[in-house]
Amino acid sequence: MCLPMEIPQHNMFDEVDLLVLRDELRQSGLDTFQCADLIHVFLTEHGYGVSCREALIAAGRTEHNGFMLYHLEEELTRIARVM
Repeated sequence: MCLPMEIPQHNMFDEVDLLVLRDELRQSGLDTFQCADLIHVFLTEHGYGVSCREALIAAGRTEHNGFMLYHLEEELTRIARVM
């Protein structure tokens, strides 16, 4: 019987960096467009590209999910593009 192999997860972002970003998004009182800009800057500073449209969608989803760290990381990983 073959058991499925677990694929090791490679986190693209440091947890501390994600926590700082999440706190900025939650506590800053930014609107969705400003959150998208912050996400765009975060990804750019970490060496990734991202479209403005995808950053805006991710900001909306992240807000909708209550800025939970897991969802934030999932959204960032989904939209980050290697430059």
